[in-house]
Amino acid sequence: MMDEPVLVGLSLGVGLALLYALASYVTHRLALHSSSRNQFLAIAFGGLLARMAFALLLVTVTLVFVPVDETAFIGSFFGVFVVTLIMEVLHLHRQTSDVVREAVGEGRDDA
Repeated sequence: MMDEPVLVGLSLGVGLALLYALASYVTHRLALHSSSRNQFLAIAFGGLLARMAFALLLVTVTLVFVPVDETAFIGSFFGVFVVTLIMEVLHLHRQTSDVVREAVGEGRDDA
């Protein structure tokens, strides 16, 4: 049976990574519904900066103040983080490609 610090580390790592993924999803939804390219970039990159800073803060606070197994925490956080990051990039690429296709298609209809 696993020790409590290991279970806490695994749980917190997965939980924080999933919280980051949820924040990414919300940020990208807001960015994709923006009215201009500059607003899209500001929301997308501003959200990325805010999410990364907050995630780094939470990881640091967890490692300093919570009795967790560091290896289990960092391993589970980054394992889930990398998987959700790949999904985020694929989703954003697909969504922006659809927006570009729609814009190009609408431009051709007007000509």
